[in-house]
Amino acid sequence: MHCYVRNFSEPDRPRLIELPFGQGRLFSRRIRALADFLTDGFAIALESSAAKSRSDELQQKEQQSVGEITKNFEKRLAEAGLELVTVRESGISRPAILPVVDGKPLKMEELEALVEEGALTAERKAEFEELVKSYLQEFQEVTSRVGEVMRSTQERQRETMEAPARGILEDMTRSIRAQFPGDDVRVFLEELVDDVVENRLDGSNVKDFDAQAVYDVRLLEERAYGQDRPVIIENNPTLVNLVGGIERDWSPESGGRNGHRMIRAGSLYKADGGYLILDARDVLSEPGVWRLLQRTLSSGNLEIVPPEIGRSAWSQSLKPEPIPVNVRVILVGDTATYRHLDKTDPNFSDLFKVQVWFDSTFERDPAGIGQYAGVVARLVEDGESLHFTAAAVGALAEHGSRIGDRAGRLSSQLPVIADTAREASYLATQDKAETVGAQHVAEAVARSHHRGALPSRRYRELLKEGTFNVVTSGEIVGQVNGLAVMRAGTIKYGLPARITATVGPGDGGIVDIESQAELTGKIYQKGFHILEGLLLSLLRTDHPLTLTASLAFEQSYGGMDGDSASGAELCCLLSALSGLPIDQGVAITGAIDQHGRLQAVGGVNEKIEGFFDACSDAGMGPSQGAIIPTACVRGLMLRQDVIEACRDGRFKIYATGRIEDALEILLGAPVGSFDEGPPGPDTILGRVRARVKELWEQSQTRS
Repeated sequence: MHCYVRNFSEPDRPRLIELPFGQGRLFSRRIRALADFLTDGFAIALESSAAKSRSDELQQKEQQSVGEITKNFEKRLAEAGLELVTVRESGISRPAILPVVDGKPLKMEELEALVEEGALTAERKAEFEELVKSYLQEFQEVTSRVGEVMRSTQERQRETMEAPARGILEDMTRSIRAQFPGDDVRVFLEELVDDVVENRLDGSNVKDFDAQAVYDVRLLEERAYGQDRPVIIENNPTLVNLVGGIERDWSPESGGRNGHRMIRAGSLYKADGGYLILDARDVLSEPGVWRLLQRTLSSGNLEIVPPEIGRSAWSQSLKPEPIPVNVRVILVGDTATYRHLDKTDPNFSDLFKVQVWFDSTFERDPAGIGQYAGVVARLVEDGESLHFTAAAVGALAEHGSRIGDRAGRLSSQLPVIADTAREASYLATQDKAETVGAQHVAEAVARSHHRGALPSRRYRELLKEGTFNVVTSGEIVGQVNGLAVMRAGTIKYGLPARITATVGPGDGGIVDIESQAELTGKIYQKGFHILEGLLLSLLRTDHPLTLTASLAFEQSYGGMDGDSASGAELCCLLSALSGLPIDQGVAITGAIDQHGRLQAVGGVNEKIEGFFDACSDAGMGPSQGAIIPTACVRGLMLRQDVIEACRDGRFKIYATGRIEDALEILLGAPVGSFDEGPPGPDTILGRVRARVKELWEQSQTRS
């Protein structure tokens, strides 16, 4: 550990002392006791020394010498009606020659007052003034000789007292040196002794000064030997919070000054020997912090007043010696921030060599569920929750799987799980239950879902009112129900989205209205281009695809991204081209590749439930359901009412790995294949091929 002490040779650069772990407070106490001795006992110790008698003897000789020098001069002054006295003006004492009137020495101003009163003539006053002037030269000579005697005596007294003073101080500091044998402690104590002897002695006396303010130790941080490596989390990584600073002492005695006693350590020093955890985005947002962090890690030295802070009025030009630190800095951030630093800063990869990616989920196995049980145990231990039953912990795990949105996995967002557990405990307390049951966890989840579900509820209301035109029954050509997800924190909601397609002759190609309106992200645009490639692969025409088609998400006015609608868009386009209607009671989600495979998407549970709610609001029909990729089946964790509807046959979930299977479900006709030649005219592909050929021929006729 480290501490700062006064640097006597460079007062603006406090000296750094390094001590073994656990020795800081002891060293501080020893120096404080020494300062107390200098304040209260040092003068007494000097008084009792043999040198004090010698000093008193010198003082007596000084008085005799001064008396011999001034005796004849004072006698002649008395004969002239004058007297040598000591006067005090502006707080300073000095010798002066004054006239004596009626046995009393008076200043010239007092003589003037006597003249005005008529008690003294002006002529007599003038005589006094002339007499004083006549003795001035001799007076200066006498004063000079007296001063020389006094200076000589003071110097001899100082020489007399210096040796015993130094001896007393050496005795006082000897045990401190033995206890703390480092060179930096030795140098500090030697300079302390020199400072007392040279600057704190006034002849045979000790000057009145605040020894604590001058010699006190500023202990930065105390940590016992063998203590665990510190782990510091700095949530506000400003320059001052990281490196520390120099405060002001606003006590009446200090007058707002600062010194080594006002130095304060920051997070970088508190984490010395351990770990400092910082948010990378916060570090980059604070001016100068990134540069300081790099310099500290590269040099291994921490500057309390770095150039980024500067020598402001607050620091009063103090620049403490740098502190050697050995700290491991852990930057936490997202992928974009990492890539930015890796690309723009050549030193980043050298300073931060270990890269760790944290998964948003972990295995749903006994060990993973044990993690959730551990969260509950900690809450119980801290008095924040009742005990949970095994079923309640299982319900928490179910909720974690839903949040994680991955089959066989649990969400690693343990703070969210803890919040759910706290709310479940509160509900159990309201029920006056002794333990938290699975029903309390389910109610807590439902409540949190309800609190964040206002956008979803409003959307359902608009569907009921007919403001949003989503049809959940019947058949329509060129229209399909896609499935979208919206988020509110960790809570997700599924909503049906009406997708429409129109086709006609021309050479405009396939136009995506969302992309044209700049409402889509790059992943969505990629999915749309894959759709175009897959269409060529499915049709295998012997002529160019010359047509104009448009796809749109109807009544969608916000931005969107993701490729989970590409399967629905392809089905909608093929319906428009074939003239075959799509069953509006079946929605679809899934991304496609250029070979027709239906690929996994996120939020599948919420998407199914969202369409189920829309169907329930409109009145359930006999053949409603949702198409999902086969890869999403393992991640299904549906609400109980949806499960019961599926069990009763009122709602169906179709899992398929190919877009051809989805087309047959939605359009109610066989897709057809090229295994034995071109697809037949009654197949979906046969109809589409015939239509695109007709459009091509129309374009040829027009040209």
